[in-house]
Amino acid sequence: MDSDDGVETILVGGLLTLLAWLLIPAVFVAGYFQRVLARTNADETAPSFDDWADLFAEGLKAIGVTIAYFAVPIVLLTAVLLSLLVVSVETAVVESPAVAEPVTNVGPDPSASSSFSAVWRSRP
Repeated sequence: MDSDDGVETILVGGLLTLLAWLLIPAVFVAGYFQRVLARTNADETAPSFDDWADLFAEGLKAIGVTIAYFAVPIVLLTAVLLSLLVVSVETAVVESPAVAEPVTNVGPDPSASSSFSAVWRSRP
């Protein structure tokens, strides 16, 4: 690492990264990443963890931009999935019969074969 305080930067960055699950350290790490990107683009030495308020502000900006970039596809995907769900439910409801067919004829069929009728009539 090409910096005056390289060991300190690695130790602080590593500790913050390990504690990133607490979310507040993750904001500082995101701010540091922003600072690294800005310095890398300008061909300067690696930044250090010196201005904590600036790191926090830059981290909040970076997290806000990340959330905004993820929000648009998530909203669009949710809208598409909900519309597909509504269409499939409406299709299932429209195509299914609403009322069962009524039973109109109960008993033996009058057009049945004559042998069946003869057996049926011979019973007392």
